[in-house]
Amino acid sequence: MLSGSGAAPASVAVIAGINNGYVCATGGTIPLFSSAATSGVIHWYKNGVRTALTGSPIDAEIGTWFAVVEDGPCSSQKSNSVTVQLDPAAGQTGITPFNFKVNGVTPSGNNINLCAGGSLLLEVENPEAGVTYTWYAGDAQNGLTLGTGATISTTVIAVQGYPILQCVASKTNACTQAQYAQFNISTSTPPAKPIVTSNTGAVQCGSNTQLTAVSAGADSYKWYKDGVLLPGETTNSHVVSALGDYTVYAVSAGNCVSDVSATFTVSNSTGFSQNLSIAGNATPYTGTSETYTATMTNAVNGSYQWLIASGDAQVENTSGNTASIKFGSADGTVVINVSASNACGDATPKPAS
Repeated sequence: MLSGSGAAPASVAVIAGINNGYVCATGGTIPLFSSAATSGVIHWYKNGVRTALTGSPIDAEIGTWFAVVEDGPCSSQKSNSVTVQLDPAAGQTGITPFNFKVNGVTPSGNNINLCAGGSLLLEVENPEAGVTYTWYAGDAQNGLTLGTGATISTTVIAVQGYPILQCVASKTNACTQAQYAQFNISTSTPPAKPIVTSNTGAVQCGSNTQLTAVSAGADSYKWYKDGVLLPGETTNSHVVSALGDYTVYAVSAGNCVSDVSATFTVSNSTGFSQNLSIAGNATPYTGTSETYTATMTNAVNGSYQWLIASGDAQVENTSGNTASIKFGSADGTVVINVSASNACGDATPKPAS
C-alpha cells in the first residue's frame, strides 16, 4: 500500500551541449547545460545510469546524457537527451579558438546580460578565412539554428527559451571549435523600431540625398547597406553615396538594440537636372507647325511644361520632352519657354527659352 503525499517536480525543459556534443579526443569532455529547475536538485544520467553529477553546467564525457530533477522522494520525468560523441575529425587541428561579441560586447566569463526584447547583433572577433561559423540558441540537437556567418542578427525572443547562445566553427579536416555564453534577461528595454525617411524620396540625388531615422529612446544608431555594417555611421542620419538597400538599428544608452527598421531602397540614380535647353527651328514661317525638343542632363523620369511666353503662337500638343508649336499669321518674335524637373527637383535654368 502506498502512502504519503507530494508532487513530482517539473522536469528541466532542455539541455544543450557545447560544440553540438562533439569532443576532439577520446577522453575529452564538454559542458552540458540545463534550464533552471523550479524546485529540487538536477541529477544527471549517463547511458541511463545515475551519476554523482548535479546542477548545471556539468563536464560530460562521451555518452548519452539526460537530467532528472529530484525533490525529496519525488522525481521529475527525464529531460530530453544529448549525445556526447567523438568528432569525426578528432585529433585534427586547424581552427583557432575564438571569441564573439553580442551587440558589440564580449561576454565576461561566458556570461552576458540581454535586454528584454529587441535585436542581437552577433559577431565573431577576428574570423578566420575558410572557417564556417554557425550560431545556435542551445545546440543543434535540441535547440535552434540562428544562422551562418561571421556576423548575423537575431532577436532576444528567438533565444530566450534556451540556456546558452553558442557559435560553432567548422572546417574541412579539422575538429570543430565552439564558444558560448550563458545569459540573463534584464528589465531594460530597447528603443523603438526606427522609421527611415529620405529628403529625396527613393532616388539618389548626388550628395544631397540623406536618410534620417527616428526612434524613441535611441542614443545612437547602426546603419547597414545591403546587409553590411557601415562603420562609423552612428548618428540618426546617413548621406547616401551609392544605390542599395539600407536598414538601421537604434541603440539605447544601456546598449539595448531595437528591432531592425524596414528596408529603405535607394534606386534610380538621377542626380539634379541641369543645362535645360530647347532645340528647333529658330526662323519658322507664319501659319506653320514646328516640333521643338527640350534636353537636359539627368533627364531620367523628367517631366516638362511648355508655354508661349509672348508672340502669336500656341502649343498644339506635347509628348515627353517634345512639343508641337503652331505659329499664327502675325509676323514678330515668339518666345517659347519650357520648365522641367526630375525626382530630385527643378531643372536649371528655370525656365529655358
